[in-house]
Amino acid sequence: MSKRLADGLQGGSDRMHEFGMMGTPEEKPQRATAAQLANRKSGQVVEELSPTNARCWDVSRTRLG
Repeated sequence: MSKRLADGLQGGSDRMHEFGMMGTPEEKPQRATAAQLANRKSGQVVEELSPTNARCWDVSRTRLG
């Protein structure tokens, strides 16, 4: 088998990153985008306002109407 054919079957060094292999230990963790952060913050607000957490609210400070 020729070297060119063997490199084609094994991938070769020039094709090492062609398929976007991610997740190697040398990579730094990615940062969240602004949309992801906003989504997390809105999720926290929903959790704080959920009925299960209603018992934690100070009723004397709530205004009705």
